[in-house]
Amino acid sequence: MYLLVPFWPKREFAEYCAYEGWSNCTAEIIPLITFISEILPKIKMISISPRYSGIERM
Repeated sequence: MYLLVPFWPKREFAEYCAYEGWSNCTAEIIPLITFISEILPKIKMISISPRYSGIERM
């Protein structure tokens, strides 16, 4: 089982991708400091490995 929690650098990117199964979701802005200090440690604590799917790294 996978848990998919996408993070986007801009709200517009998230809104563009919110269709079909994601159409009931809304984009929420998270300050970078909150992401780094609160969200990333929680993700690490529950052992979720970040994965890059369909994204070309430059």
